[in-house]
Amino acid sequence: MTPGKYEHGARLLGGAAPLWHAAGTLLWGSPGLVEAHHRTEAGPMSALGAERFTREHTYGQALPVDELVNAALGLGFTSRGQVTTMFDGLRDLKDLKEGNWAPDAGS
Repeated sequence: MTPGKYEHGARLLGGAAPLWHAAGTLLWGSPGLVEAHHRTEAGPMSALGAERFTREHTYGQALPVDELVNAALGLGFTSRGQVTTMFDGLRDLKDLKEGNWAPDAGS
């Protein structure tokens, strides 16, 4: 299954969590950045619901850093050897460069 934008976001947030934990503090403890982080989490949490958000976030926590980077760049997540991407519906790279990208209608 190709993750939609909210699943994609929850997975990336989950993948960043262990990195921040290893650093010792979330976003260097900056109140403004921490608040922005919580607002960023609120979108996928609201759209997916707590249970699904937690499932996707947990999935992201288990991903290797190289896969997280690929996913953040739009190259997709791998799942059982199959690459999936939220950009499967992208018409061409020109659209991406011009900022005219949108996930598949089913995302």
